[in-house]
Amino acid sequence: MHQNWGHSQTTKSAGFTLAELAIVLVITGILMGTFMPLVPIWVNHRKTDITKEHIQEIRSALAHYYLRTGTYPCPAPRLKLDDAYSFDKDCSLQDREKTGEAAKRGVYVTDDHSIIEGGVPFRLINVPKEDAFDGWGNLITYAVGTILTNRDSFSPNGQIAINDGNGRSIIDPPGSALWVLVSHGSDGSGAYNGNAAADCNTAHLDGKNCAHNGVFVASDITRGDGKNYYDDIVFYMTWVETPPNPYPVNCQLALKDQQPRLLPEGTFVKVGERWLVCRKGLLAPAAIDTNFPIEWDMGILE
Repeated sequence: MHQNWGHSQTTKSAGFTLAELAIVLVITGILMGTFMPLVPIWVNHRKTDITKEHIQEIRSALAHYYLRTGTYPCPAPRLKLDDAYSFDKDCSLQDREKTGEAAKRGVYVTDDHSIIEGGVPFRLINVPKEDAFDGWGNLITYAVGTILTNRDSFSPNGQIAINDGNGRSIIDPPGSALWVLVSHGSDGSGAYNGNAAADCNTAHLDGKNCAHNGVFVASDITRGDGKNYYDDIVFYMTWVETPPNPYPVNCQLALKDQQPRLLPEGTFVKVGERWLVCRKGLLAPAAIDTNFPIEWDMGILE
C-alpha cells in the first residue's frame, strides 16, 4: 500500500552549488572592484567636511572674543599642549630668548615681529580642544598680526598676505588680512599634531603655508605630483568682511551649569542681590530703580 507522508516525491538539495557560489563570488568581486576605490575618496571628503566645520566654529569664536575684548588672541603652542605657556598674553616676542622658547613649542614670529603663528588658542576662545584639530588629526594653524592682540597697539590694518598659486594677492589692499586659519590637508605637510611636527614640503605649492613668514597661499585643490600640489584649506579675515570696532560692545556672563552668554552694551543683569550693567565689555555695579522694567534676571554667577 502506498502511503503519503506529506512530502513531495523530489526534494531540492539545500545550499549553493559550486557553480552558484562561483557566480556570487564573481559578482562580489566586481562590486568590490567598483566601489572600493571610492572609499578613500569618501573618507577624504568626510575629513574635509569636519575640517571646514571646525574652522567655522573657530571663526565664530574669534569674532566673539573680539567683541568681548576688542582684540584677537595670541596663538597657542602646537607642542606639549597641556604644559604651562607664558606667551599667551604678550605675544610680541621682541627678544631672541622669547622667540627661541616659543619656537620650541611650535610658535613662530616673523623677523619684523609683525605676525605670529601657532595653534588655535582653544581655551581662550572657549572651543573644545578636539575642535582645534582638522579632520586628519593635525592642529589647525592660526596666524595673527601682533598689533591686533594688544589694546594699546591695536590698529585696523592687517599685516598678513594671502596670495594665489601664482603669488598674486587675492585681497585688497595686499597684505591686509587680520588673521588666517590653515589646515595643512591630507598630506599634513608642515602640520603639528600636538606631539610632533611633520616636515614642510617646500617642493609643493602648499609648502608656502608652513614657511612661518606671514605669507599664505589659498588655491584650488590640486593633488598631482610636483610644484603645483596643493591640498590645504585656508580661511582668512579682512576688514572688508568685518568692519573694525576698537571697543567691545558685549559682555560675557558665565552662569553656573550654563553656557556663557553675551550681553549687549547697556544691558542690566541681576546677580544674586546685586545689579550689574554691561559697559564697554565689562560688567560693572549699577544703581537700579526697581520701578524700571528689567529684562534680565539670570541667576548666580559661578
